[in-house]
Amino acid sequence: MGKVLKLFAPRNMTLAEGAEASLWAATCPDINVSNWHEYQGNYYAHAYGKSGSESELAKDIEVARNYWNLCSTLRRKLLARSCLERRFSSNLPHRDL
Repeated sequence: MGKVLKLFAPRNMTLAEGAEASLWAATCPDINVSNWHEYQGNYYAHAYGKSGSESELAKDIEVARNYWNLCSTLRRKLLARSCLERRFSSNLPHRDL
C-alpha cells in the first residue's frame, strides 16, 4: 500500500501546479480535430506541452494491481452502504433537500 500512496505524494508542486497540466490539456487551443492524435496517450507532468515520462513506480504492475484491488474493494463497500441506506431510508419520511 505504501507504493500506491507514493503515487499521489506531491512532487514539489502546489495543488494548483499539479492541476495545471490537466487544465492545459483540456483547454489548449493548439489541440484540435486535426492534431489531437499527436497528444493522445502522452503524459504531461507540466503544462504547455512539455511531454514527460511516467516514473518507474507509475509503470509498476504490482502497484497497478494493488490500486485496482483497493478501488474495487472501496466500490463494493460504498455500493453496499448505499443499498442499505436506500433500503432502510424507504421506511422513513423523505424531505426535500
